Amino acid sequence: MRFYNLLFCPAVAVLLLWGCRNKTEVVQFAGLEEPEKQKSYSTEIFNDDYLFSYPQQLIRYDSLLVVSDYFDRTEAFHLFSTHDGHFLYSFGRKGRGPGEVISPGSISLDRRNGMVVWDGRQKKLLRYRMPLSAGDSVRYAGQLQNLRGAHFGDIFFAGEDCYVFGHVDPLRFGRLAGDSVRVLYSDYPLLTEDEEANRSVWNYEPHVCATADGRHFAVSCYLGAALEIFSIDRDSIRSEKLLAIAPPIYRVVEGTRPKWVAAVDETIDGFLDLQASDRYIYALLCDSQAPYGARSIRVFDWEGNPVFRMNLDRVVQQICVDEPGGIIYGTYEDAETGEYHLLKLRFDPNDWE
Repeated sequence: MRFYNLLFCPAVAVLLLWGCRNKTEVVQFAGLEEPEKQKSYSTEIFNDDYLFSYPQQLIRYDSLLVVSDYFDRTEAFHLFSTHDGHFLYSFGRKGRGPGEVISPGSISLDRRNGMVVWDGRQKKLLRYRMPLSAGDSVRYAGQLQNLRGAHFGDIFFAGEDCYVFGHVDPLRFGRLAGDSVRVLYSDYPLLTEDEEANRSVWNYEPHVCATADGRHFAVSCYLGAALEIFSIDRDSIRSEKLLAIAPPIYRVVEGTRPKWVAAVDETIDGFLDLQASDRYIYALLCDSQAPYGARSIRVFDWEGNPVFRMNLDRVVQQICVDEPGGIIYGTYEDAETGEYHLLKLRFDPNDWE
């Protein structure tokens, strides 16, 4: 086993663990197997008075719901009570100063009472301390590491470790340690014959979810539909299952090096969101009858088996799952007004066990 030291720039050392390379055979698409069990669920509007710009992710912390609002011009994150949906306050001011963001990526909760966000535009990994008591508030807790030259797209937490996923070969997944990224995995299943475009397909609006115990994570693609499930052991990542559902249909953006791809009218939209528990993957797969939304939540086990389908009475774009509490929070766009609302539904995981 050999290690290589690479420098993306003088600020960030990348330690490469040379492993598997790109596969040479294009995968076969088999569609999506329908589970034996499904049930219809009614949703209720949780908050319809807050004016979102473009909500892109939800996470729950204790009795709080954080909504990441990508296009908001003033603040990136909005806080709501999970008890009644009441808006509390916003934080994460847009800008280039301490604690400020320009292009917020995925938001993750670490094991130290913190919310961590990667700002890809500024190459900043920021941490906010979540409230410790009822009278406390979210506070900026500092910038983590010096990552100004990092060539990765976003971050996620699995157990106590922070992992990154990248878009520049050879980095697909790596573990962040201080100012260094250890590259752990480089392979991309071939959804299309062009390997360079294939990497771009997987990195076009990907979604990732990981178990709290840090043993598994899953990644989805949006141009076309595919879901890949991995096992993880800190310095070892292994692909366990690939669900190749629909092939990517795209165009190559002219003049980009390496190649970058974009959607076309014929593109089959794939996964909108992924959420995880230690038992299940909860997935939103675009509905052909509801562009940019889903009318069902697909539930898979960590072996990739479809175990349940939750049919909804509204089209949703993002979800946040409180499995122990039996509640799913989501965002819903009113087709008449174009305004986004928060909604929730109650469920019992015993329905599919």
